[in-house]
Amino acid sequence: MSFYEQLAIETRAEREYLLSSPIVSECLRGDVSLESYLAFLSQAFHHVRHTTPLLMSLGGRLPERLAWLRRPVAEYIEEEIGHEEWILNDIGAAGGDAEAVRRSRPGLPAELMVAYAYDLINRGNPAGFFGMVFVLEGTSVALALTAADRIQDALKLPDAAFSYLRSHGTLDQEHTKHLALLLGNARILLTGAGGGLGQELARQLHAAGASLLLAGRDATRLHALQSSLGDRCSIVCADLTRTEGVTVTARAAREAGVNVLINNAGTSAFGLLENQEWASVEQVLNTSLEAPIHLTHALLPWLRSQPQASIVNIGSTFGSLPFPGFAAYSAAKAGLRGFSQALRRELADTLVSVIHISPRAISTPMNTDAVNALNRALNSQSDSAGDVARQIITALVGNKVELQIGFPERLFAWINGFAPGLIDRALAGKLATVKQHAPARLLH
Repeated sequence: MSFYEQLAIETRAEREYLLSSPIVSECLRGDVSLESYLAFLSQAFHHVRHTTPLLMSLGGRLPERLAWLRRPVAEYIEEEIGHEEWILNDIGAAGGDAEAVRRSRPGLPAELMVAYAYDLINRGNPAGFFGMVFVLEGTSVALALTAADRIQDALKLPDAAFSYLRSHGTLDQEHTKHLALLLGNARILLTGAGGGLGQELARQLHAAGASLLLAGRDATRLHALQSSLGDRCSIVCADLTRTEGVTVTARAAREAGVNVLINNAGTSAFGLLENQEWASVEQVLNTSLEAPIHLTHALLPWLRSQPQASIVNIGSTFGSLPFPGFAAYSAAKAGLRGFSQALRRELADTLVSVIHISPRAISTPMNTDAVNALNRALNSQSDSAGDVARQIITALVGNKVELQIGFPERLFAWINGFAPGLIDRALAGKLATVKQHAPARLLH
């Protein structure tokens, strides 16, 4: 049993207690007065104002074995800052005295809850605070949006009086999606595991406590990686550009209970389009675009059946900043970016998140001598596979649904989105260098 599953079992009574409390039942029936709603908001203010200080204290008290949690906690802090002001705004919109609430003292239950949380972090187990987060945010996921609708119907208040309930109902869904990963419940299918970035991702994910199903075409590399990682690791050797390879991999994923799919497999081909054999172009499109869509399609019903799940698509800067000499690869990664965004919008009402990561050049064996020479000639920056893997894991844990790695590439990609002509002119000056280094004929 994973720690996340243990947490769910051991906090079931507390969650059921909250859900069955009289005030919740009355609220869901629409049996609520303006006075009771304002009282709820007042007490919510007094505990929400402590969320950021509690998280700050938590980050500072984490033991070294949990040091990897500090970055996700920091992102959580950034997201939570100022939420108590939303509550005060709601109080004002509902006709209450927001400033009087700001100056007031909390009721005894709220004060005891906050005091207990500080004591748990400072004198007990800092990570135990996640248990309280799980209970409170799990209850919020179940109730907040419905409760807001029922209260508004009963009291005829404006939308401006419900920014806290409605925003937190949505935000807490996102937090709940990824709490499982934070607590080591991730069972991850990683494609392209035999490549440079894939191997580094596998090592770091395994070190963070995830269970892995490694997919790739090179059985020797997969077995070597599996041996180096030890337990919580299995492999499936398959060609994802073939239907039977997708079928085999999807079956293995279901048998492994996968709840995270990382579409990392991809291939590139540097050269002018007219000098490339069609088989080479087709391989790029099949591996870097069709295969991840096909595998996602095969696994989506399974992922939707999980309590929480994530799909992570590893794209490229060239997906939003297409580059001469990489026409097919740029097209494939642009397609993967569009697929990720469209699917994320399709799944917005589910607990399956879709994350798209766009690294810039990575120093891996995938780069040919010609590509390395081009990067040197253009003075292009590149990142190590280890650095990119760390940023991918941080995005997954923090549910950062879009991440463009690297500057100034991030800026140029943004400019290309609204003023592509500027990028056209900038890259025209690099075309001669691209042609100089491009292979005369690229064969499959």
